[in-house]
Amino acid sequence: MLSFNATKNIFLFLSLCLILNGCSSVLTEPTNRINVTSNLNKSFKATVDGQQFTVPGTVLVKKDGGDKIVVTNEPGCASTTAIPKKIESIFWLNILSGGTTGSATDSQTGKMWKYDQTVNISCFKE
Repeated sequence: MLSFNATKNIFLFLSLCLILNGCSSVLTEPTNRINVTSNLNKSFKATVDGQQFTVPGTVLVKKDGGDKIVVTNEPGCASTTAIPKKIESIFWLNILSGGTTGSATDSQTGKMWKYDQTVNISCFKE
């Protein structure tokens, strides 16, 4: 028979696993704010996921796991610039605490990914 403390610890551990299940989906924001600049501090229009904004400036992108590309027609600047992404650190905790159920949820929702907060568009002097 398990002691009261052992039973309490097992209950707490299982409760924590349930609470943290899908934790990236629950604990992180659905969007990332990205600061977009150019190396020459030029001002021009660009788009990401169909959203137009002015560089330098910020744009909100949905955390869906897809590749995010800044597109511009500005002469002398790269026409496309990828926004790097990496796995949210909370995702690893989810694997340890919730196993495959929570990590599968985070993977399906795309919330396991975090996009870089800053991207720099390369331009050259004309």
